[in-house]
Amino acid sequence: ETLYFDTVEALLRCLLALSEDPRVEIVKVKSTMTPSVGGGTNSLLFAGMRFVGVYVRLSGSEEARSLCVETHVCELLMVLTDVARVQTPQRHAEYQKWRKCRRIMAVLLQAWLWFSNLFKCRASKSISSRSRRSSAD
Repeated sequence: ETLYFDTVEALLRCLLALSEDPRVEIVKVKSTMTPSVGGGTNSLLFAGMRFVGVYVRLSGSEEARSLCVETHVCELLMVLTDVARVQTPQRHAEYQKWRKCRRIMAVLLQAWLWFSNLFKCRASKSISSRSRRSSAD
């Protein structure tokens, strides 16, 4: 389910209300709202939609227990209305293309890092063996 909010404060109030509801168990919270310098979905290079994903169970709900769904995990997507307005089907399709390219680039980057570390390791072994030989002479 997607919930739309006009302000960050309204989104936060909803999140706090969920956390205080005894019928609701918050399993996980994933936020892409704050960019950071590091990698991952919170990177400054993150091109996806900004949202807060809340994964909940109705473990404290008698009605959920009677329906045998108290262990089911549901996702609530909390999105600011200003962000949602710019999310068009065309932009989403372009994002999906970009994401495929990003996966390929991530694999290439990992391979490059692996090879560069391998060559650094070999180079340092070579240098240390040469220095041991020259000190023995």
